[in-house]
Amino acid sequence: MKKLIYTLVILAFVSSVSAQWSEQTSGVTTVLYSVSAVDNNVVWVCGAGGKVLRTVNGGTTWNLTASPNSALNFVNIWSVDANTALVTGSGSTTYVYKTTNGGVNWTQVFSQANGYINAITGLTTVNNNTLFISGNPVGGRWSLWMSTNAGTTWDSAGMYIQQSGTETGYNNSLTSVHFNFSANTPTRIWFGTNNSRIYYYKYGQGWNSQSISEANCYFVRFLDTLYGLAGGSTGNVMTTNSGQAWWQGTAFPGSGNLSGFAFTQEGFYISRGSSIYFTNVISPASVWNPVYSQTGIYKDLTLTRTAPQKYLWGVRDNGGISKYSVPVGIIPISSETPSAFSLSQNYPNPFNPTTKIKFDVVRVGDVKIVVYDVMGREVQTLVNESLKPGTYEASFDGSALNSGVYFYKLVTDNFVETRKMILLK
Repeated sequence: MKKLIYTLVILAFVSSVSAQWSEQTSGVTTVLYSVSAVDNNVVWVCGAGGKVLRTVNGGTTWNLTASPNSALNFVNIWSVDANTALVTGSGSTTYVYKTTNGGVNWTQVFSQANGYINAITGLTTVNNNTLFISGNPVGGRWSLWMSTNAGTTWDSAGMYIQQSGTETGYNNSLTSVHFNFSANTPTRIWFGTNNSRIYYYKYGQGWNSQSISEANCYFVRFLDTLYGLAGGSTGNVMTTNSGQAWWQGTAFPGSGNLSGFAFTQEGFYISRGSSIYFTNVISPASVWNPVYSQTGIYKDLTLTRTAPQKYLWGVRDNGGISKYSVPVGIIPISSETPSAFSLSQNYPNPFNPTTKIKFDVVRVGDVKIVVYDVMGREVQTLVNESLKPGTYEASFDGSALNSGVYFYKLVTDNFVETRKMILLK
């Protein structure tokens, strides 16, 4: 059986990871169930008692918005931008509410008697209009709905899945990848259940179920269309082939339910109980180490959606919000001393919108890498610091730039080299 190994090219040390976590001042002490981060500044959170919080400055301040319905516990939230978000909660009827003015006002956009909507997600990076919601079965049919107008109206056509026995789902246990509706880049959706199965949708092929060894699937996340993880009450399962087969991971440390999963350029994070765990290699033999603990139980864990992705966010059942600052800039690849200074060709090239640049440093000294446009104007400084001998990798994000030719230059005390790269959108 093929083993799942998803290795990050990085020298990751757990002792240096934990120092990057910090606590936010949320202003509430009630349960917070879900967090959704548009970018590094705009983050939305929802919780018990109809509470919705928002920050537009990366967590420096959190503001409690007007409540769509203070009688409901809001279990999931999806943020579209700084002003637009959708939140769901359930009583005898399940509801979805939408705001387009930062939470000043909310409009009910969905309801279903005897239903329970678990999660909301976006399905496209081309625009913010295509959304999907999953909920517990009603009348023997899973409640699955899609919107093509940013959640104003919803349609369940083509979304039929018959309930098996008395199975139900879980809030936050929903994910999607490859966010374009076309035959070449199919959208794929997964959601978890309490029935040792995950339901899977591939555009043009409909819905199928996938069996897992975990009875309860409290989260399901995919790194791409092939590699995924799901977490339950005892541990995690993983796949390398879009869920056609799932393998049981090693015994997971700690206690409580695995409630959230996120990944960055440096490694992988799972929340369980009152702690966050980290590994830099995903495989059936992965060793997960605790890197951060707080009072309260974590309910959700997520990464900022829009590049550059600088922060992880976790929410807990006592109003706690944790923030992790992801190291940005350069990554050490090797500490061995190279034979000479060098600047490698970026990869991929052409690129859209991100690319990586590898370079070698022979001795301790100031190193600078700057990106220029064809007119010689400075676009961005990627590196400007003193480095030890070794091989490094810098990332460049051209999402805010136009297509075209750009140049990047490495400058040290006695070495200069320039290379060309092409941004093709």
